[in-house]
Amino acid sequence: MAGTESREDSVNLTGKPKWKSQMLSCKGKLRVVGVQKVRWSGKDKIRHNSWTFIYSGRDDQKHEAGVGVLLSKRAADAVNSTDCISERLLKIRFKAGVTNLTVIVGYAQTEVANTPEKDELYDQLNNILGNIPRHDMCLLIGDFNARVGKDITAYPRVIGQHGMGDMNENGQRLLDTCSTHGLAIAGTIFQHKEIHKYTWTSNTVSRTRAQLDHIIVNSRWKRSMTDCRTYRGADIFSDHELLISTITMKLAKPKSRGAKGKFATYKLNDQIMKERYQQEVKKHLIEENSQQLEIEEDWDNIKKWNSTCCRKHHW
Repeated sequence: MAGTESREDSVNLTGKPKWKSQMLSCKGKLRVVGVQKVRWSGKDKIRHNSWTFIYSGRDDQKHEAGVGVLLSKRAADAVNSTDCISERLLKIRFKAGVTNLTVIVGYAQTEVANTPEKDELYDQLNNILGNIPRHDMCLLIGDFNARVGKDITAYPRVIGQHGMGDMNENGQRLLDTCSTHGLAIAGTIFQHKEIHKYTWTSNTVSRTRAQLDHIIVNSRWKRSMTDCRTYRGADIFSDHELLISTITMKLAKPKSRGAKGKFATYKLNDQIMKERYQQEVKKHLIEENSQQLEIEEDWDNIKKWNSTCCRKHHW
């Protein structure tokens, strides 16, 4: 799939990374890709061509776990803030039209992992969800190793009519978290064939299939999501399938700052910045005044160099 190829090129990888991926598409165009099992240490932002990759890994140089998010140019321009929390959690907030969008990329431990490690992850996740502005659209995406099942009676506002399989202990944790924070699991909302629901196939002879990866949305914005399903044909070199959800939301466009734009004039309170600005404007005006100009041309030059100097210092 083109989205996967773009991701691999965007971070200048060699070889074929076995990443797990969930994609968010806005109006049919790929915007945001959440990836897990990145296995890169540290935290960084990488730009290449029209794509930006932000990742969060371990700080001890161990190449384990790791999460990241791949952004199209439009999505990268709309980023408001980024928080690389741990090798299992990353939060990014976007400016959008009607409301802002908060995306959390998660990678939970497997079912057999130690309980204290799971407790720590879900404590962090609950803390993040509890501090998201209430008007934001919130999307929680990732590999949670969680089988949520199809018991709609126990979690009527979390699980839709189209779940699959039986719930496991990780699924119980995820469902409790979703119930606490008013979230709904998109993969259980939309009606699809079974082959478009499962996100993982085991490498054993039995070829066990399960729905372990999820895209989760806060209930008040559930109607903004128009679809969620897996695409088995995507070549992502993993035993996980590519999970894609489509949402109807316009990300904010970056505002071009022209001569009439607002400048950060408060920076002139800094004496050093003030003197630097005065000297630069004065230098250009002296050069312009060496010519005999009409008063209107003089005024146009003053406005031009005032704006130019402000933009040069990113005001």
